[in-house]
Amino acid sequence: MNIDYLYFDLALLAAVMSFAWPAVTLEDLRSGRLWSTSVVLIALWFIVDQIALETGVWYFPAEGTLPIRVARLPLEEWLALFGHTVITRLVLRNTLRRGART
Repeated sequence: MNIDYLYFDLALLAAVMSFAWPAVTLEDLRSGRLWSTSVVLIALWFIVDQIALETGVWYFPAEGTLPIRVARLPLEEWLALFGHTVITRLVLRNTLRRGART
């Protein structure tokens, strides 16, 4: 089984998180606004994935992904949806905070 996509995704998340993590506080992680915004964005990207799968715009080959699938999406796609959304939201929040202080 080839899981290069998963390794690439984890490396990308680690790289982005290395920039965001020093500015992340427990308050950020407990923020209801962070999680509600993330859930809405994940739902939107889930819909886009479902439409793209249905219309044949893209697919997830069985030999290139983990066999665990939820709602036709492989596990690593769910990790990407969650990880990218939450980390991007944290980076954006902290970038905006820094901009407001200057």
